[in-house]
Amino acid sequence: MWIKQLSLTHFRNHEDTKSSFEEHINCLVGKNGSGKTNLLDGIYYLCIGRGAFSYTDTQHLQHGKTFFSLKGTFEKEGRKNTVQCIVEKGKAKVIKLNTKPYPKISEHVGNFPCVLLAPNDTDLIRESSELRRNFFDTIISQIHKNYIQLLIKQKQILRQRNQLLKDADQQEKFLKKDVLEIYDAQLLPIFSEIHRFRSEFINEFVPIFSEIYATLADEEMKINYRSHLEGNKKEEIIKEQEEEIENENQEIDETEPKKSKRTKKETLSFESIFKGNVLKDLILQRTEKGTHRDDYKFLLRKKPLKHYGSQGQQKSFVIALKLATFSIIYNQTQIKPILLLDDIFDKLDESRIENLLKLLSKSDFGQVFVTDARPERTRKLLDSFGRPIAFFEVKDGNITNP
Repeated sequence: MWIKQLSLTHFRNHEDTKSSFEEHINCLVGKNGSGKTNLLDGIYYLCIGRGAFSYTDTQHLQHGKTFFSLKGTFEKEGRKNTVQCIVEKGKAKVIKLNTKPYPKISEHVGNFPCVLLAPNDTDLIRESSELRRNFFDTIISQIHKNYIQLLIKQKQILRQRNQLLKDADQQEKFLKKDVLEIYDAQLLPIFSEIHRFRSEFINEFVPIFSEIYATLADEEMKINYRSHLEGNKKEEIIKEQEEEIENENQEIDETEPKKSKRTKKETLSFESIFKGNVLKDLILQRTEKGTHRDDYKFLLRKKPLKHYGSQGQQKSFVIALKLATFSIIYNQTQIKPILLLDDIFDKLDESRIENLLKLLSKSDFGQVFVTDARPERTRKLLDSFGRPIAFFEVKDGNITNP
């Protein structure tokens, strides 16, 4: 699959940009701020249905404009498809496939898979768990159509449950528990399904990631999936329940031989923990347990990568993440995602660049976009690829094929 033509109107710094691209490698060169990243963001938007760098659509509007429009012509499985996206202030976003609007924007996700590697991706390592969840959720959503619907339902029910928790005053707390049980009955199966999707995905993803990272650098990197529903949370669960268990044990009549103490080694089911946490939820006024709190731990030799990894190690890590994303989407769907590589050579030493180029020169990848602010360096680095390369110059929101 590849994008043949692209049109951007009032999108970021692109007033009215049109361009045709090649099926293999497309290199966008130009000074910083010229609009290279915005072009990649436009392609990403057409593929995923939202921007890569902001979840607010209006932030993509060109200054002083009231709407933006994106249009792309894709070649997929021998057929031509036109995707158009229109965002106008005060109106609902519209995405069309071959002139026909989607009833739901979520139905578009996965139809035109795409993987973007950008300089700020190291935020995945340093910032909040929400970023990491969104990253992996976007991958899974491009593979499994029904997964994104689970996420939407989870978000809706959690919003309603949390609002109920905030509205409950001290006198209503115990009355609200009955209503909370209605939400809980809907949430628990959704938590279970989301956890299943994520567990199965990460079990397949990690070996692919590890193999790719090994070609970039000889270091031990790991990804651990952490969830309240996951086995590797047992120690935390036991610790949280220790005081409760001790109190229960003290209340057991030692003279009754038929009764046995519940030991610390026993673990509770997630459903029991979730329901047993309702009073704490009422106090905190939010739902504390569930897959909406999942995280993925990135480790360098069993230590947190964000604390112990150099800039080069962190950049290599996210490169391996994104290339593994390409591989797993292709393995699952048999469609090669468009690969968008923004300023990919930054913060990499010569050895890592050489290893990366060896990976990229393989014929496994389909259409690739590469941006760089140093045209001479890019031409020199890509000269050994042995594949057709089209160069484009981006300047002040305009693109030319020199």
